[in-house]
Amino acid sequence: MTVATANSERSTSQIEYEAVVGPGAMDQDVKKQAIRDEIRERIARLDESERHAASIAACERLIGLDAFKSANTVMLYLPMADEVDVTNIALRCFQRGISVCAPRINWETKRLTPTEIHDFDDAIEIGRNSVPEPRPGRPIPPSDIDFIVIPGVAFDAHGARVGRGGGFYDRFLGGSGLRSRTIRCGIGFDVQMVDEAPSLAHDVRLDMVVTDRRTIQLRAKKPV
Repeated sequence: MTVATANSERSTSQIEYEAVVGPGAMDQDVKKQAIRDEIRERIARLDESERHAASIAACERLIGLDAFKSANTVMLYLPMADEVDVTNIALRCFQRGISVCAPRINWETKRLTPTEIHDFDDAIEIGRNSVPEPRPGRPIPPSDIDFIVIPGVAFDAHGARVGRGGGFYDRFLGGSGLRSRTIRCGIGFDVQMVDEAPSLAHDVRLDMVVTDRRTIQLRAKKPV
């Protein structure tokens, strides 16, 4: 089969899309969506008590990490119902005097702005698409952040992550002025682990992945 014949069997939109983001990108997007559908079904099979217990276990694992204990500024996410509830991590930070920030979202530019918070109640508002965000407050320079707790739909043992599809975290982690030593730690339920999470060149790999059952430290290249 000639290149011209092969291209004729692919849609014009696919060719144009891959010209922008790279070859094979559309196939990877299809695989990512299939994983999202599968993981959402797995999470839906967990009842409320199971999600609560798994959240506590995952938070305790993360709180026990040396990299977390040595952090002065931590960036958390504000959890949705199908994500690990990181409230216990926030509370531990507040108790230890660790500065905490969470992302405000610019939906037009698809950018995240770390914004300082002092509690997990009054400081939160429900934004667009029912996503919780911190109320407007003091922006925290990305270069000040020591440890980032990152949500996702799926993770693998090599630090690859599948998000919800907006690319917000990949843009933030890949080009926001973060220091090279800032720890990028994914957290999820263990049912969110997959053998291989599809990734593209612009997808940022994580330094650590924590679930209720395991801790994987990629910088050390060994599971704990």
